[in-house]
Formats: sequence, C-alpha cells, structure tokens
Amino acid sequence: MPSAWSIGGKRLPRSQRGPDTASSNTRALPPSTMSKWLASGLRRDVCVVVAGEGSPTQQSVKRAVERKHDDRIDPQRFVGVIRKLESAGIIERERDGLHDRLLLTDAGQRRLRDHHAWVADYLDD
Repeated sequence: MPSAWSIGGKRLPRSQRGPDTASSNTRALPPSTMSKWLASGLRRDVCVVVAGEGSPTQQSVKRAVERKHDDRIDPQRFVGVIRKLESAGIIERERDGLHDRLLLTDAGQRRLRDHHAWVADYLDD
C-alpha cells in the first residue's frame, strides 16, 4: 500500500519523513484505527485471518486464532467477537450450507490496511 512516506514503493528512512514523525517517539493512531474494533487483539486477529484466508468458515477462523495463541477460545466469547465485528460493519457472514463464511467488508479491509500501515511504520527503523 503506498504511503505518504514512500517513493517508488520504497519506504523513506525516518530521518527523511519530515518533522511530524522523525523527531517524535509518540505517534497518534490514524482516526480510523482508533475505533472500538481495535480495542481487542482477538478482534484484530479474527480480521487478519479472514483477510488472509478469503472467506473462511467461522470455525476455521476460530481454529487459526487458537493455534496462534496456543490456547482454546471459549466458544461464547468467540461468537461475541464475531457479533461485535458484524454489528460494527467490519465483517459479514455468508451462509454456505451448514457453515457461516466470514468476509471482511470494504470498511473492514480499509481499517485493517490502516492498522497494518501504522504497525509497519511504528516498527520500521
């Protein structure tokens, strides 16, 4: 994703990015990433898995996140996370036979990209 701090797809060193970020150790989150959907690491992880797998089943997303954390997620908690993301317009469910498939909405894709850019910028040296 092109950034204000890239030229020809290559990221500029911090020293060349300008005074707004080069001299500051504290960074504000972009407005879209400050929304409540980012308040939970579990919600972020769900969005990452859905984005990475295309239109996975709800169960396959749960298994992938459990593998990442090497821990079981309470089914009711997981369903609550899905409902919150759905009510926030971040993901949508699509029936596929017996399973629900999860898809990121345009807003969800945009927020996930914004968050990814923020993390990459913050950790980029």
